[in-house]
Amino acid sequence: LNVPGIIGFGKACELCRIEMKKDTERVKFLRDHLENEMLKQEGIVVNGNRENRLYNVTNLSFKNFGNEGIMGSIQKNVAISSGSACSSASPEPSHVLIAMGLEEAQAYSSLRFSLGRFTTIEEIDYTIDEMKMVISRLKSYAVNL
Repeated sequence: LNVPGIIGFGKACELCRIEMKKDTERVKFLRDHLENEMLKQEGIVVNGNRENRLYNVTNLSFKNFGNEGIMGSIQKNVAISSGSACSSASPEPSHVLIAMGLEEAQAYSSLRFSLGRFTTIEEIDYTIDEMKMVISRLKSYAVNL
């Protein structure tokens, strides 16, 4: 038996029981802050139900921008993904977003943001600022073409 692993798992479960409600509310607040700030930008939509979902994930569509342009400009500073965690290496649009009824173009312009227990408000504000800067830059490129 892996006694250290069993003890560690037990301790993790104990910490989860003690901290989970507080962590859930804090991370949900951060996710909602990220979404609300991003939704102030034209052409950004939250994919999925805003009430019945996981507290630590948001998926946003960026009208008129493919996710590759955004990811190429921001990924060095912010961890984002164009697909689900189980298929993030696939170049295809998220099968989950397609199953939810999104058009292929909208699915291709979507990004997933995952937050965790140790995510801070400073990191979320940094992400918001970076995303706004990237979107502004992409809009200016589109105007100059």
